[in-house]
Amino acid sequence: MIVGTLNRWNRDIGTKRLASVSGSASSCATPAKPLRRQQRRHRTGRNVQLNIKARAEAVEAFYAITDREKWVLGETFERAIYALKRELAREKSPTV
Repeated sequence: MIVGTLNRWNRDIGTKRLASVSGSASSCATPAKPLRRQQRRHRTGRNVQLNIKARAEAVEAFYAITDREKWVLGETFERAIYALKRELAREKSPTV
């Protein structure tokens, strides 16, 4: 039991030494930290969470609108949905 632990420890140390000597990026480089935003906590009655993946540009634009209008994120999302519904309704309505 002790021999197995020592062998594993020696293997780990040897791997780290080899990586530092060879300049391996995987062990020497520190991972990039994601951008941390200031927490936004408001009691609005909205209690359903939506997780989406979006492009960085879209997320930045979303936060910029929210900040500029001094809305909470849920309100910005709801207004975007209403605006999209209006736009789609206009596209479907026949033009005279």
